Amino acid sequence: MGILLEDRIVLHYISPMYFFVAPYNVLLAKRIETGLRIAQQDGSFDRLFNAYLTNLPGYDPNWLKNAKLLKLDNPLLPPLTPLEDQSLWYR
Repeated sequence: MGILLEDRIVLHYISPMYFFVAPYNVLLAKRIETGLRIAQQDGSFDRLFNAYLTNLPGYDPNWLKNAKLLKLDNPLLPPLTPLEDQSLWYR
């Protein structure tokens, strides 16, 4: 049996990406966070993210607009995941 592709449904679940540095390198961790926050505020993070997304083979933004979104819980999220900070999640 082959794989069946469903082109009208999108499964959505939160899956964070983290940067890890050595525990003693607090300055580097702060610099990474500060740089990412600046990139969020000036829009350069979204431009880079969207440039990557739109260059994926077969990407069609109209497909996402017309698809049914099914939100799934991610039981593997650490308890301290900042879910309330909407600026950290793709929307």
